[in-house]
Amino acid sequence: MARNLNIKMKKIILLLIGGLLLTSCVDKKKEGVETSEESKVVTYNYSVVFDAIYKKEDSIKVYYKLNGYFNYDNPVVAKINGSDSIQKIKIDMPAEIAVENFSIVASTNKDQNTLVIRNISVERNNKIIFDGSEYKYNDYFLSDESFSWDDKNQRFNLNHSNKYPPGIIGNDKLEGLMFN
Repeated sequence: MARNLNIKMKKIILLLIGGLLLTSCVDKKKEGVETSEESKVVTYNYSVVFDAIYKKEDSIKVYYKLNGYFNYDNPVVAKINGSDSIQKIKIDMPAEIAVENFSIVASTNKDQNTLVIRNISVERNNKIIFDGSEYKYNDYFLSDESFSWDDKNQRFNLNHSNKYPPGIIGNDKLEGLMFN
């Protein structure tokens, strides 16, 4: 009987030690998970995507808003080849910048008199966060006085004689979508 009691005691002690070891391993695993989740870095890679017809060679300048201010010193510039066909133009912002909004000079070529813009969309990490196709961008971007809409031809007439080249800027609705 004493021998059975010793065996039972040994089993109980082994179970207690095993339980303690399992619990401490689980705690260490949880700590490791929490640490790795805390160290995850959120990355932002924004792009502006246009579907547009530029009949003549041109360039687009995109200024991005960061920390409440537009960075007018360092625009992201995209060269455009002239074409009578619609072109998909993707302009990538500098990596890992949490862009708040966009101000866009849509044309720098003074000989570009008209411009068809069917889409202005915004992507973050290659996923569309704003779909501006089929002219939906009109509710999220404001154009300046250098743009006038030609309803008959479904295009913008551009005026390069103003103080600034033809430009558009995202409004508050667009800013509200940037971090959703």
